Amino acid sequence: MPPKRRGDSASDTAEIGPKEEALLVRFVELLSNEAVVQKLRHMLNPQALTDKLDMLSETISQLNERLEKKDQYIAALEARLSSCEADQLEQYSRRTNLRILTVPESEKGEDTTSKLLTIINETMGVTPPIVNADVVTSHRLGRRMPGADTQTRQRPVM
Repeated sequence: MPPKRRGDSASDTAEIGPKEEALLVRFVELLSNEAVVQKLRHMLNPQALTDKLDMLSETISQLNERLEKKDQYIAALEARLSSCEADQLEQYSRRTNLRILTVPESEKGEDTTSKLLTIINETMGVTPPIVNADVVTSHRLGRRMPGADTQTRQRPVM
């Protein structure tokens, strides 16, 4: 057995099988072919690898920009959806409301509920009569106009 040289290891002197031997022979034959050597040089060219890496980095950047735009678009759609849901909930909460016009308006501190019950039960003759417990709340809509005649401008009652 020849003396060990620096860099030799147990795997360098290990026996190889016939398949590996055939591959080594074929590899040496390929290395003697100039076209194969040129192709290997081209494939192992660091500049080509750097160019490919730069191209991949640019593609990733473009995809990230597109993804960011899509995220912004989705956020805008979610905001619109949320707004629509709020509108629907608000509309649902108003479905049992009545807006009554031309209810005579008195000065500050009027009791709109009793005024409405009188109009509905006595003037309109609704049966069975509506009672105070049937009304959750009532109030005038809009602001009182200072100096405006309450008989000419009657704010609606909700």
